[in-house]
Formats: sequence, structure tokens, C-alpha cells
Amino acid sequence: MAFLISCQAGKEKETHPNMIVILADDLGWNQLGCYGGPYRTPNIDELATGGMRFTNAYASAAVCSPTRAALMTGKYPARLHLTDFIKGGDFPDSLLYQPDWQKFLPLDEITLGEVFREKGYRTALFGKWHLSREKKPPESEAFNPDKQGFDEYMVTYKPVPGVTDPEHDPHNVDGITDRAIRFLEEYQKDPFFLVVSHNAIHDPIMESRESIKAFRASGPDPVYSVNPILGAMVGRLDGGTGRLLDKLDELGLEKNTIVFFCSDNGGKLAWKDCCRDPE
Repeated sequence: MAFLISCQAGKEKETHPNMIVILADDLGWNQLGCYGGPYRTPNIDELATGGMRFTNAYASAAVCSPTRAALMTGKYPARLHLTDFIKGGDFPDSLLYQPDWQKFLPLDEITLGEVFREKGYRTALFGKWHLSREKKPPESEAFNPDKQGFDEYMVTYKPVPGVTDPEHDPHNVDGITDRAIRFLEEYQKDPFFLVVSHNAIHDPIMESRESIKAFRASGPDPVYSVNPILGAMVGRLDGGTGRLLDKLDELGLEKNTIVFFCSDNGGKLAWKDCCRDPE
């Protein structure tokens, strides 16, 4: 799991630095160039070079919902009783009894959104939430980000007309980034807390033909066995990160904005192929 932070101190009189959290999904630390990975991530690498790398940091859980709940509340998943993804199912091959767990983030939990908003920040979350009782509206609406301290939100689960482009941007990296950039433009004069929560690089492993072709043409290092589709997915995620950083520079916000980049729980490790004894 990779954690990066970029922070440039603003003037002493500035007491409300902006905060952006860029959250990737299922991105492994060893898939980033700054950690010696095989994929080209120049924008994330630049963020790491100009900031701080957390090389001994660990996710609070191995799946997304508990990690996201911990990030939002500052509590361990066990304290929240939210220890598996929403809505997780039974595991018939498990040798351990599977206890029941919380299937949503309770509204009485204090989130980062609520804390920042109380301090006068404009708050927003765009992308994956995965902390509602149900994934899809209208059932999910009672526990959506606007009930948890966020002034604006856009939760992407299924294709959204005018927002998502499944054929050319399967994981909606560009759509989420576009919405985040619009937020920066609208509230550049206000202190803000922005969560850019990507669906990438969670499965399904798929990208546009154009992106895959471009990745192949770039000539991946032959030393590594690189999946060109996954490489294209990582490249698009890196590109979205670069666009956000460029927008901060364009608006003159880079000196008063803390950017925190991380993955929810690291890369996938297939159980049957990698962990279980074939005998």
C-alpha cells in the first residue's frame, strides 16, 4: 500500500490549508514507479519526490469498506464493527466462523467531512464511497456522503449518463477528475476538504483500446512481466492525479494545499493461486 503526501508551507497568516485526499482502489505499493514498480507513474512519482513517502504504513484492513471507514473516522475497523466489505457474503471455504459485521457507516460516527465542515471548510467527495447500507440508490441515499459531512458528492457505482463513459473510461477516472477540477475552480477562494475516491484499479481489469494501444507502444520494460491492460489503468489513474496537481498550480493553490495520496487496501492476492497449498 502506498502513502504519499505533498505539503508546501504557506504564509504564516494562512491558518486554513486546503486538503485533498486522492484514494485509489486496490492499488499495490509495488505498482508505482516511485517504489520501484514496473508501471510508469510520472505524476505520482513527482508527488513523492516533492513530498514525503510513508514506507512503513499499513492499511487498517485488507478490503475496502473497513479501510474507508477507518480513514473517515480515525477508528480501527473493529471498533466500528465494520470488518468486511459492504455487502460482503459468506465464504464457504473458510475454516473460521464468520461473525456478522456492520453493513454501513453509522450516522452518529464523526467523519473527517464533519470535522472540516465545522471548521468552515467546503467539503466534497467524488467517486467511490462504499459505506452506505446499499450500493445503489434509492436505498443507499440515507447513508450517502451528504449525510456524513460532505457538502457536495458524486457517488459512482453504475454508469451515469453524462458523467461516465464505460467504453473509453471504464473506471470513470476522467469523470471523477473532471468533477473534482470543477469543484476546485468553484471554491478556489474558500478553504476546502476534497476526497477524490477512484474506482481504479479495482477489477474488472479493463481499459479502452486507445489506452492499451498507447501503453503497448510506449515499450514496457522487458525485464518485467507487465499486463498491458493493468498498465493502462495505472497510467490513467496517474494522469488524473497529474491533472489535479496541474489545476492546483494553475489556480495558485499549490502552496496552501496538502495532497495525500493512498490506496485503500493494496493490491489483490489470489487465494487459490497464491496462498493455498495445491495438495
